[in-house]
Amino acid sequence: MELSGPTPIASLVESARASGRARFVQSCPPYLLIVQTPACAGSDLASTAIDARVVASAEWGVVGVSKRPNANGFPEMITIGRGRNNDIWLPSLGVSKFHAYVTRGQTAACLVDAGSTTGTFYEGQRLRPHTRVPLRSGARVQIGDLEGFYLSREDFYDQRIVEA
Repeated sequence: MELSGPTPIASLVESARASGRARFVQSCPPYLLIVQTPACAGSDLASTAIDARVVASAEWGVVGVSKRPNANGFPEMITIGRGRNNDIWLPSLGVSKFHAYVTRGQTAACLVDAGSTTGTFYEGQRLRPHTRVPLRSGARVQIGDLEGFYLSREDFYDQRIVEA
């Protein structure tokens, strides 16, 4: 399942429900980034949860957190940015061309700000450039002006979608 640019969340939910848990988990990248589409960037996320309201909204997209073949020359990182050569492409002017990246830590994937202009935030705290922060499923993240959530595919299916 290719999810390199924001895909409407309703499409992924429909696919998940149609395929069943086992097939969805097998075909989906291990982690997903649920983000606002650029049209609704800047709205308040503090009271938002991934629930039926988000699923039904056209304002949210899903991006797979995975390497895209031949995207760039950084094999050890999953790059995030406005430039089309990133593994995760977020087409918003509030996102730097090469904004942030995900890399492996000792026990978990880590989010790193790549020295972006508008910042990368984890649970409301701005990351210092080039400092690793371990990611956990369900965490609130902000890449430039796009807010969202980092979720495992299992959490997306089990807790956030099917039970919503």
